[in-house]
Amino acid sequence: MHEILIVDDDTAVANYLMVFLTQSGIYHPTVVTEPSKVLETMGVQQFDAVILDVDMPGMSGFDLLKEFRARKFTAPVVVLSGINDVDLAVRSLKLGAFDYLAKPVEDHLLLEALRKAITTHTLKDSLDQLPSRLSRGDLDHEAVFARLKTRNAKMIRIFHEVERMAAGNLNIFIHGELGTGRRTLARVIHEASPRRDHPFVSVNAASHDPEQFAALLFGVARGWQGDREGRTGYMEQAHLGTLFIANIGRLTKAVQRRLDQVIRTGEYYREGSTEVRHIDIRLITASSKDLTREVYDKTFSRQLLYRLRINVVNLPPLRQLTDDIPLLAEHFLARAARQAGMGEITLDPELGELLQGYHYPGNHEELRDIIFTAVRKVEGGVMTVASLPHYILRRVRGEPDDPGDFVPRTIDEATREHVARTVRYLQGDRLEASEKLGISPDQVDTWLPTDELR
Repeated sequence: MHEILIVDDDTAVANYLMVFLTQSGIYHPTVVTEPSKVLETMGVQQFDAVILDVDMPGMSGFDLLKEFRARKFTAPVVVLSGINDVDLAVRSLKLGAFDYLAKPVEDHLLLEALRKAITTHTLKDSLDQLPSRLSRGDLDHEAVFARLKTRNAKMIRIFHEVERMAAGNLNIFIHGELGTGRRTLARVIHEASPRRDHPFVSVNAASHDPEQFAALLFGVARGWQGDREGRTGYMEQAHLGTLFIANIGRLTKAVQRRLDQVIRTGEYYREGSTEVRHIDIRLITASSKDLTREVYDKTFSRQLLYRLRINVVNLPPLRQLTDDIPLLAEHFLARAARQAGMGEITLDPELGELLQGYHYPGNHEELRDIIFTAVRKVEGGVMTVASLPHYILRRVRGEPDDPGDFVPRTIDEATREHVARTVRYLQGDRLEASEKLGISPDQVDTWLPTDELR
């Protein structure tokens, strides 16, 4: 039985919530209708979650959230408000609330919010028990994690958290900028999980027309829109394994509803068919955007987001991992040399230091591009600052473009650079990039690096 604190000066609302939660058989509620008594109550009794009204006399819900943070109260807070407002929702979350619901709240949404809040908080407590000093050698799947190159203590701690998540069967949400290694991490999770002997299927929702994505995801029935054979979708291909969907925020509302049904029931149907099919998959999803605002703008399903974000991994951008840049540069350099049919090439320390000073809006992927471009000018088996083309050197140094530094390049080189910079500017949204560039999403992918770092 979970202990829930209800804070609402409206006694009618508070009494309804108390009766409803009691009848659920899962929660034991305590009601406080005077905001001034909340801190005292929380000081003497532990709660698994708090339901907090915003608009109250004397001390508002926002005031209480600030006090909770100052006093280090850890119980997750679900905010209730009579106003359905995006800015109020975002403000609540910035002050530490777990979720924001508008009154009158639907019963199932409140129960789902409480369940998710308590589950997430319990997992966080478990992860907080990890020792502060960890090494790669402490990982049970050290060889699997070896494909992620890092010496950074923060990243190694993330690896340990991820390994714990991988051991279960719950969905995982990866939040990270373009190029931080979301797809590589998803594959590592799969290979460190009990599903490792079954398929890993990866798809980028931003690389496809949203209206056609349902057919790709769920498959097509024979005879639908002239398809004579029918075909399996990504979901069916991932049966018993792991399905990774990048840029999950690009899904249409219709696809969101169908994906939610898959998570709840394990059932789906192909496009053009009413035959119910059964599926057993683990979902890993990723986004470079905070989907919270999309939820409150009603473009993304709150209920689906709950189900996707049971476990959350926040991948830091490369600019926060500067100690890893020389290591990553050497890793990319070895790969570039092999692909170019060159012998062993070393990285000049001066170049390594210069690369550490750049902010990398494209993260690992941009560093890879720099190294793969510079390898063509390497002389004497050492990549130096002189190996960088002028336009890259000026970028790394933070200098504006200089027409006098123009270096003729092939159309392929110039196109690849322009497409990559456009995608980085749009935070990895390949569909929007295709619209800006006037080419198809498949063409965007053609011009981008075909490695696993996206």
